[in-house]
Amino acid sequence: MHLPLNVFVLYLYIVAALATLLIFKSCLVAALKFLLYPSGPAADFVSRHILLPHLFRRRSLWGPMTRIRAFLHAAHLAATFACNIIGVEDISTARSRAGSLATLHIASLAVFSQLTFGAALLNISLPTQQHLHASVGVMGVFQSLLHVIFALQAISFDLRVTIQRYGFAAIISVGVLSFLVLPWIRRRAYEFSTNMHICLGLATIVVLWLHLRNRFHLDGYLLIGSIGLFFTTTLIRIAYQIYRNWRGLAVAEKTKKLEGAVMLSFSPTRPWKIRAGQYLYLRIPAVRLFSFAESHPMNILWWEESNTDRKTNHITVLAKVDTGFTRRLDSCQYNSFRIILDGPYGKPKDTDHYDSFVFIATGIGISAQLAYLKELIMGRDRGQRLRRVCLIWQVDEEDQIWYSVGLCILMQIPQKERRVEKEDEVFNTMENLT
Repeated sequence: MHLPLNVFVLYLYIVAALATLLIFKSCLVAALKFLLYPSGPAADFVSRHILLPHLFRRRSLWGPMTRIRAFLHAAHLAATFACNIIGVEDISTARSRAGSLATLHIASLAVFSQLTFGAALLNISLPTQQHLHASVGVMGVFQSLLHVIFALQAISFDLRVTIQRYGFAAIISVGVLSFLVLPWIRRRAYEFSTNMHICLGLATIVVLWLHLRNRFHLDGYLLIGSIGLFFTTTLIRIAYQIYRNWRGLAVAEKTKKLEGAVMLSFSPTRPWKIRAGQYLYLRIPAVRLFSFAESHPMNILWWEESNTDRKTNHITVLAKVDTGFTRRLDSCQYNSFRIILDGPYGKPKDTDHYDSFVFIATGIGISAQLAYLKELIMGRDRGQRLRRVCLIWQVDEEDQIWYSVGLCILMQIPQKERRVEKEDEVFNTMENLT
């Protein structure tokens, strides 16, 4: 007689299958592109009706929602709540099932020590990785609350009981983690919230494992596996940083005094081919005490390539000054620093199938567009078909400095291919590349 398959184990198999598809997503996308692209009715249908349409646009509390993203959210919710219900006959089973689901979701959050590095390993964009992390985290918090509610109905709460004490510590850690990811907290204390998020995440995994009655069962193995993957990916990331800085630390110079931003230029000791959309994490030990432990993302604003192998021999990066590390860097009396490079990261967009482009930016947002403009112009010089590039750039009164800086960079484009129009506070830089 065959025993019925445990619903949670089945759910776990489905999650493992989806994780495998995510890991091998590049192969799947390549196969779909081969079958559907560059043109055809199937590709047009997928783009028009599945990938691109929005159910609603950006709101104050959440971002835009496409049809495919809404479908994935609905599938996740339906499968998880089905696992909460199917085969559950009493409060004790409901408590155990919710606890196992919370353990699975929380354990999966601790796989990568840095979301950016995780996105690079999975070959997905950082916004996709962040959205996936947030969705799994919200479900983990919800299942944790369900577990607590069912537990309070089944047993009496007593902190003198060791397992309940660890459970109480775990739910407090989950609550603090949820508080640290709020946008207004991260904007005001980026380094603190990031480091505390990692430390509390590891502490949550540990106290969850201590909270388990049977620590060497399925739930315990999930937590042990997540810790193992965390340290494995951390070691891989450290090895990558050692490789990038093995020939010596680069020296960065503060090139321009900008209000509200800091700009650094440096020559990497191990050059690479830069793509538009990439960015770097920099550690600058000389900025302040313990700044060697602070890693801050910076957009690649501009770069210069070697004429022989097209590898970058000079890079200019830009970061907006908020609080903490960037403010201290901006006000630092030194103008040159030894830096530790981590990167490049970022998933470049494939522009080979297009010959006309429209860019829209406001204020400092131009920093993310300039790299694409440069790459398109360089591609045109190498024979890539390019008909027209239009940049619409709005600059407010207090952002006039960005107009002067960005325009100086755009002026590197030959005069015959450039037309600039100024209308009140809106600057439209039009490029007609023929």
